[in-house]
Amino acid sequence: MKTKLSISDFSILPSGFGRYNVEYQTPRRGDSWRAEVTDLELIDEIRNAQGYPTQAALKRLRDDVKNSGVHFDKHGRKIEPRVPSGWTLRKSVSGDHWDVYCYGVLAYSDSANEDMYTYDGARNMLRQLRGDFK
Repeated sequence: MKTKLSISDFSILPSGFGRYNVEYQTPRRGDSWRAEVTDLELIDEIRNAQGYPTQAALKRLRDDVKNSGVHFDKHGRKIEPRVPSGWTLRKSVSGDHWDVYCYGVLAYSDSANEDMYTYDGARNMLRQLRGDFK
């Protein structure tokens, strides 16, 4: 049975000009995801809603946080994302970003792409290269 999202599943705190630290905690298992969100229209839609925010807005925020955030279990321990077999992520020679390898051959490297600076961002790029996204 699906549970409806609630504003109480989220913690939204300002972290600077145009940025919010958002934590989403699942109501059943207690897992949480934490991310910095810069989509001010979405944040305003949720925080300034008369009564309750729409399910669509809450789902967009949840998906944004889960796709770009760091995953923690109910005890606060970080859950490392899994990498598909044959594909690996390695720190670049310069050490400032991650490179994607397919069976030992460099498949993608881009130091200008800020998503590649974090392991989770590089993992998302790997999924895009493999075509795992809908």
